[in-house]
Amino acid sequence: MSRPGTGNTEPVTVDLRGLISNLTRNWDAAGTALDGFNLAVISDIYMNLHLRLGYHFNLIDARMHDEAHHNHIYFRFVGGVTDITRRSRRAKVLADILSGYHFKVTIKGDLVVAGILHLPKEEIQSRLFALGRLIGFTRQLDIQLRNDRDIAESVASFFDQHAELSEATSMEGVEDERKQAQNSIVG
Repeated sequence: MSRPGTGNTEPVTVDLRGLISNLTRNWDAAGTALDGFNLAVISDIYMNLHLRLGYHFNLIDARMHDEAHHNHIYFRFVGGVTDITRRSRRAKVLADILSGYHFKVTIKGDLVVAGILHLPKEEIQSRLFALGRLIGFTRQLDIQLRNDRDIAESVASFFDQHAELSEATSMEGVEDERKQAQNSIVG
């Protein structure tokens, strides 16, 4: 998620419709005492990550064990700053991209729930890198999705920008990504 070029970090212009939608939403229904906190539980083989990025919330629960039958990824995404139509468009973008990585995906409004089971450790790792990039890619995307045609364009743009993480990628590319991520943390 933190790798340069992963997502757009520039401010996005919010139109009047999106701003009014944000101002009129009932935030109490979704709010908790932990709003604004990011939480992580990480070990050698397990990760549970709760992220609040702006007005959307992400959850990644993953196990990456040497024995594939123990492995899983559970991903959840909800929220945004705009009206439900635009947030639902972003949910559709997420679902289409996740389906491209063979996740089982369900959508309800702006809520996206996806999961994948029993993959080898290397495949789980590859998909976790893809999820990190996806979270960065979808930052403020709801604001930019002004019509349904923008959905397919956004999906294509993600796969164009992140082709090295597609199914055709060798594990060497993923290993290079991992090493670069470690170097950026250490350095």
